[in-house]
Amino acid sequence: MKAASVAGLLAISVPSAAAFFKRQLLPAGTDPSRLYDEDPKYLDTRNLEITPMIKFDTMGDSQIEVDSDKWRLEVTGDVRKPLQLSYPELLKLPPIKRKVLLICAGLFSYHAEYTGVSLRNLLKMSTAAKEASRLTFYGRTEFIVDKKERFGISEITEDKLMLAYSVNGQPLPRQHGFPLRLVADDHCGNRWVKYVYKVKIS
Repeated sequence: MKAASVAGLLAISVPSAAAFFKRQLLPAGTDPSRLYDEDPKYLDTRNLEITPMIKFDTMGDSQIEVDSDKWRLEVTGDVRKPLQLSYPELLKLPPIKRKVLLICAGLFSYHAEYTGVSLRNLLKMSTAAKEASRLTFYGRTEFIVDKKERFGISEITEDKLMLAYSVNGQPLPRQHGFPLRLVADDHCGNRWVKYVYKVKIS
């Protein structure tokens, strides 16, 4: 299948690769915490209850301190209008919400409702190059090298990828990536970048 580009995404809705997988519809009453050995891209989670935040577990860095007054989200790369968005500016953008199951393979899983910003909106705001086909997300870590994950741009369809600043109606806690984390539906939690500060379009 030909790689999706910005031009294609903004013109029509391009199905993500996961749309072609047969998903198992989980029945009501399924315990989200028992799904840690499953592959999220094969699960239909519409019937799952929301997991209370007190039951959330964490993986990876959880104590990165970010000064929200100085923090900026940078949108850069193959764009005509690079962005530097402050936290208050981010909160003023049109919000989107998604209920997504996070699975840290073999360790834990939970189902939560995230609120944040649409990557499609950021592509429009930055006037991304029409031929752009990849997004790379950068997050702070306790090490010299920051965390980096790359995704095909087709995955922003249906907001399968989003940048979240709130979970279950509360501001994103520090241990879960404040002020901003990547929510990557259909991917295990090791790819959910926390403490996001930059998105590069290429």
